[in-house]
Amino acid sequence: MILKKYSLYIVTLLVFSGCFPLTEKIIDKKQLKIHTAKKIEKKPNYCIEYEKNMKYSSSYIFKEFKEGYFNSNDFTGAKAQLFLIKNKSESIFAQNINSAEQFYQSNYKVAKKKKCNVEKYRIFPLKQIETQIEKMDKSSVKTTLQ
Repeated sequence: MILKKYSLYIVTLLVFSGCFPLTEKIIDKKQLKIHTAKKIEKKPNYCIEYEKNMKYSSSYIFKEFKEGYFNSNDFTGAKAQLFLIKNKSESIFAQNINSAEQFYQSNYKVAKKKKCNVEKYRIFPLKQIETQIEKMDKSSVKTTLQ
C-alpha cells in the first residue's frame, strides 16, 4: 500500500514536471527544410587569413604608389619606378614593393591550392598599377593633343 502511494506520487511528479512526455511532438517537414536551408557556410579560418594577407600587401603597394606618384600626377616617375620594380632593382622602394608582391603571390598560390575563393584576387597588384598608369598616360596624351 505504501509502495503504491509512492509510485503514484512519483508518476504524478514526472508527468507534471515534463520529464515524462504524454504525447510525441510532430515535426513539420516545412520547418525542417527551413532550418536546414538556413545553414551558412563559413570560410575556413585559413582562407580568411590568406585574404587578409593579400589585402594588406595590395593596399601597401597601392598606398605607396598613390603617395609617391599618383597624388602628384607623376606618371613618368611611376613608369620608371615600375620598370625598376619589374627588373628587381636594389632601390629600397623597389625591394619593398617586390617583397609585398611576392608575399601576395605566395598567399594567392596557397589559398588557391587549398580551394579558397580567390576570384577577386586573381589580378595581382602590380598588374593593376600598370593598367592604371597606362590609363592615366592615355588620358594625359589626349589632353595634351587637344
